[in-house]
Amino acid sequence: FPGRISGPVRAVEDPVEVGRFRSGLERGIPEASPQAAASFRIVCAALVLTCVVRNPVYPELLTASEVTNAAGIYGTVVRWLAGHPAVVQSLQYWLIVTGALSIAGAGTAISYFAFVAAYMAWASVQTVNTTHHMISALAVTLICLLPARWSDAWSVDAWLRGGRERHQPSRQYGYALWVPVFVLGLTFAMAALSKLRGGFDWILNG
Repeated sequence: FPGRISGPVRAVEDPVEVGRFRSGLERGIPEASPQAAASFRIVCAALVLTCVVRNPVYPELLTASEVTNAAGIYGTVVRWLAGHPAVVQSLQYWLIVTGALSIAGAGTAISYFAFVAAYMAWASVQTVNTTHHMISALAVTLICLLPARWSDAWSVDAWLRGGRERHQPSRQYGYALWVPVFVLGLTFAMAALSKLRGGFDWILNG
């Protein structure tokens, strides 16, 4: 259907426009070494693991009234978890195992994905009777870090490759360092917008 392609679509296919769009996306992402990205992987995964271990979840947190009132995808997830208490009981084990593998950089692509999935299940149970505000930014950060390239140094994966690869600093490694800053900035911006839209209610409503 080449003859039916409209002007705006052709503009998107223009290499110059694509380059500008990519430059806009990459703006602010610093160059970093694989060692810096690996350091962040170790610290980030260790801190998240410490957080979830210190705040275990259990099936009793899934109270019937709150689970029934939960809406959307979140409601579907918590209702499934409520119907499978054994899964909730085993979350602590899976968080420790996948978190430890992520820290060590062993099968990082798979282990970190599993760690994030376990964390999201933990967060779903944790927030049934509380607020999402305390952990929502962290959840978004962990999801955005899924494509991060941070196991090319100081990891079991790198060791298994024999350390033959030599990687230069690049934005691919800087992405892992940039994501938390971006999410935190976005969180504060959304909070500020909420305050402006709500006027003085956020102070006067108790």
